[in-house]
Amino acid sequence: MNLKEPDLLSDRVFVHYGVTNIPSAGKVLLMKSALVAIILSSHLLAIAGDSSSNEYVRFDARLSKVTLAPGARAKIIFTLTPAEGIHINAEPPPAFTLDSMSIATLVGAPSMEKDKRGYLAKDAPLRQSLVIAKNAATGPGSLRGELVYYYCSDTQGWCMRYRQPVELTLTIGR
Repeated sequence: MNLKEPDLLSDRVFVHYGVTNIPSAGKVLLMKSALVAIILSSHLLAIAGDSSSNEYVRFDARLSKVTLAPGARAKIIFTLTPAEGIHINAEPPPAFTLDSMSIATLVGAPSMEKDKRGYLAKDAPLRQSLVIAKNAATGPGSLRGELVYYYCSDTQGWCMRYRQPVELTLTIGR
């Protein structure tokens, strides 16, 4: 038996999907349109920052203290290191949110330093204050959230929003 790849433009494929009255030239256009839609959709997902690594900005996050008592205050320290020729906008400012099941509450917005051009200073981290819930159970815990920031190319004129997932582990003690 000799098997060959299916012909995507054959009438059998279009009949299977309920498309029977389109001339061959229309079928070619329909297939090209579908391909363009798939490519654009994947590109738009990439622009939205749905992946967990950014090739233009190196990211790190840590807690100022890894063992905290219920009701204690701490800071999350974010380090964003842009690649050469990239800057991180201070306007709109980076924003951090915790997931709805968090054992902590954020206090204010992230503090940051700006450089001479008004962008986020490359050598100064962002600091986000938080308070651990007074009823947090003792033992290991985690903080999950998302840091949203905008970065731009200095030479090519484009800017992108990025949604950086964040997960930090800590210990709740007494």
